[in-house]
Amino acid sequence: MKPEEIELPVENALAARRGEGLLLVQQNNAEKALIISGINPSLEALLGYGEGEVLNRRLEIILGKAAAELIEDDLEYNDDAPDFGDIFSRIREVRLRHRTGDEMRVECTLSRLMAQGGNACFQIVIPNDHESVAKTKLSDFIALNLEGRKQLDPATGLPNRHTANEFLPLLKNFFADANMNVVFAMLRMDRHEKSIARYGRDACSQLQLHVAHICQSTFRADDLIFTLSDSTLGVVLFNI
Repeated sequence: MKPEEIELPVENALAARRGEGLLLVQQNNAEKALIISGINPSLEALLGYGEGEVLNRRLEIILGKAAAELIEDDLEYNDDAPDFGDIFSRIREVRLRHRTGDEMRVECTLSRLMAQGGNACFQIVIPNDHESVAKTKLSDFIALNLEGRKQLDPATGLPNRHTANEFLPLLKNFFADANMNVVFAMLRMDRHEKSIARYGRDACSQLQLHVAHICQSTFRADDLIFTLSDSTLGVVLFNI
C-alpha cells in the first residue's frame, strides 16, 4: 500500500491538548451534508451536551446562525468547488451554539485531515483561556532560553544535539514549576546503516530531512524538533 493510500482514523484526536475543544467534521458531498464525526469531552461540556450526543449529526446544530447561513449559501457539494475549509476560514467571528440556543464566540483553528471514504475531513481546535495564558508563557520561555543557544544541523537545518543538551534541562525545570506536561520522544530511521551502504549518506540525509518536514507540518508551531544524530530526531510535544 502506498503512503497516500493509508487512511488515518478520523476519530484520532491527536491535536487536542488539555482543556481544548476538538471537533472533527466530514463533508459528505453525496448527501450534501457536514457531519460531526468526532467531538471531545471538553467541547461537549462547553456546549452543554452529553457524551456522544452530537456524533454523526449535522454540523449546523452547533454552529451560530451567521456561520450556518454562510455555509448554507456558499458551500457547493462538488469536488471542484471550494470546500468547507475554504468557507469556514472566511468567517471573521466564529460562534458556536450552546444546547440552550445561546451563541458563544470562540477562537479556533482549522486544519485538513486525510479524506475518509471519499469525504473531505477537517479538524477544528478551540483553546481555553488557561491554555492561552500557558502558551504565552511558554513562547516567552522559548524565546529567552532557546534562541541564544541554537546551533543548526547542516543537513536538516534543525537545532542540533548540542542545542538539545543545553535547552532540555531548562525546559524540564520550566514545566515542573508550571505544573504542565511535556513529552520528549526520539524518532530513529530504521535500517540506517544498511540504507547508507545501499543509497549513500546524502540520500539518507534527505530522508531524515523529509521526516523532519513531515513533523513540522503535522505538529503545532510551538512544538520543537531537534537533530540528535544522522539517524535520529528528537521531538518535544507540549501539554498533550
